[in-house]
Amino acid sequence: MRKLSASLGLAAILSVITGCGSTATTGGDGGTTGTKTCAQRSGTYRHTYTEKSGTCGLFPEQITSLTEQPKAPESPCTGTIKYSTDNCQVTVDASCPTTTGGTLTQRGVMTWSENGDTGEGEFQIGMSGTGSCSSIYKVNGVRIAK
Repeated sequence: MRKLSASLGLAAILSVITGCGSTATTGGDGGTTGTKTCAQRSGTYRHTYTEKSGTCGLFPEQITSLTEQPKAPESPCTGTIKYSTDNCQVTVDASCPTTTGGTLTQRGVMTWSENGDTGEGEFQIGMSGTGSCSSIYKVNGVRIAK
């Protein structure tokens, strides 16, 4: 089974999955219905990935820490991060160069609980260049430290 390596410079692109903040831009469908507003997501999060289909194989568990809301992917990555009006959904479309000269792309939506402790979503993750692949993953996030 193939395994996407953590050496691809994933930290920058993965931090956008968690997202945080109360200032939101409308993304996708505008978020969930009702009057709830989700809390800012800051702290340390563990993300696990379960491949639903594709050719990339195992994607390693990732630990990310956030102190403030990412408004865009960190350089050298490019793309967009959009927050729903209720701050419960984060829509990501980002690309990062890999250490092997290719590009790692990540597109999907993560939906978070009101308290910001747990979230889940579905992402298409792909890599171009040497070892190119494309897979769809179910992503689960949990805050492990505030």
